[in-house]
Amino acid sequence: MLLTVALVIGALIAIAIMANKNQAKGQDASPHTPQAMSDGHKPQPDAAPDRATWQMTLPDTPLGRSLAAAFVRFAESRIRIVDQLNPPASDDEIAEFEKDLGLIMPEEMRALYKIANGQKSPFLVTYVDGGPNKIELPLTLPEGHFVGNLFGNYEFLTLGDAKKEWDNWRVIIEQSSQEELDDFDDHVSADTNGGVRKQYANLKWIPIAKDGGGNAYAIDLDPTDQGNIGQIIVIGPDEDHRRVLAPTLADLFARIGGKAIELDDGDDQRFYFDIEE
Repeated sequence: MLLTVALVIGALIAIAIMANKNQAKGQDASPHTPQAMSDGHKPQPDAAPDRATWQMTLPDTPLGRSLAAAFVRFAESRIRIVDQLNPPASDDEIAEFEKDLGLIMPEEMRALYKIANGQKSPFLVTYVDGGPNKIELPLTLPEGHFVGNLFGNYEFLTLGDAKKEWDNWRVIIEQSSQEELDDFDDHVSADTNGGVRKQYANLKWIPIAKDGGGNAYAIDLDPTDQGNIGQIIVIGPDEDHRRVLAPTLADLFARIGGKAIELDDGDDQRFYFDIEE
């Protein structure tokens, strides 16, 4: 059974959670299969659905159910995050990402990117040679509505941007001596009892969301014995304390879905909140 979320572009957010009937009609009901919105046509796995017509399909799993609850909270606060999400990553994009990093995604991370390949940033920047850059919203907003980030103050990264963030950490590791790396490690603390290694950088930490200062939420593929593979941790140059944000993505989105979203920062068109509070 699948949960579906209908994306409504340029109108009030409408979230519908329903049983997907395609399985009864003989169509592929895999949790990793995006469904077309209007005519029931199932796009090929590597086809890029049109942004105005694709329909998000949520698996009937802890991740899918917690995301559905979180989307309701976003809608209550008039944050148009559902409209900001990109179409799902293709199987080829995921395979290329894994090849580039030399890592295999945990199944829950794979499921998230088969739902949406990151989001459109609240700040759509057009770089202008010889002049000020143009900063716009990613959507046309009705009055009283906002754009924001799926992870509160942290922007949900596309696989391409996640690769760039991971590369930044790779460069630090590869261009630093062991003595320098040890010194970096000495300047961070860690919730080791919670399962995070006391390290400044680790190539088995995959960034999936970022703030504007180089800090990230990352999928941890190298926890201590007290941790869980796939746990979400906080890393970055301004985040001196390495800690577990949530044991799973499902737990993290359940936290959002479990209470009203409260404004932490933003402006009259952008709404940010602290996912850790």
